Amino acid sequence: MGLNELVASLIRNAETEAGRRRAAARAEAERLVADARARVAGRVGAAVREREAALRRELRHELARDRQARRAARLERRDRLLARVFALTLARLPEVLDRPRYRHGLARDLSEARAFLDGREAVVRAPATLQAPIAQWLAEHPGWAIVVDEALRTGPVIESRDGRLTLDLSLETRLRARWDRLAQHVARWLATPP
Repeated sequence: MGLNELVASLIRNAETEAGRRRAAARAEAERLVADARARVAGRVGAAVREREAALRRELRHELARDRQARRAARLERRDRLLARVFALTLARLPEVLDRPRYRHGLARDLSEARAFLDGREAVVRAPATLQAPIAQWLAEHPGWAIVVDEALRTGPVIESRDGRLTLDLSLETRLRARWDRLAQHVARWLATPP
């Protein structure tokens, strides 16, 4: 083998080795790029999933706040409506004092109050519209007196003469005492479509 052939053989071997190393380097680079892409894709996927989860949580909170705001607005409207119903009812209570059914019940209420006071003398404060029926009842029950009090527009208030007991029989007081329960019925009635 001559020198030229030896040089040509060394060049071929060197080119083959260089080609093999380039191919190995290219394969390693492609593997590194593929690994890097996979890691990036994994990170991006994780970031996307995390962001989606955060957006879903935010959306759930926003929907809950919206539901609460709508419910609060509904309750506020209902409360305003119930307040109007209460005010209108309160304004109409003095009309009830002239009804025969109320006047009949008034005698019963006065008798129950007398039994509750257990023989104590008392003063019945009442509006002028009730003076006649109360005076008629008092004629049969000595020890009690009537005082006209126009500040009382919806019924009588009975006070023992010793000042220890007060019985408020006014319709306003009765309405206020029962309003919470009545308001539930009124709210249901108002919410029922015609």
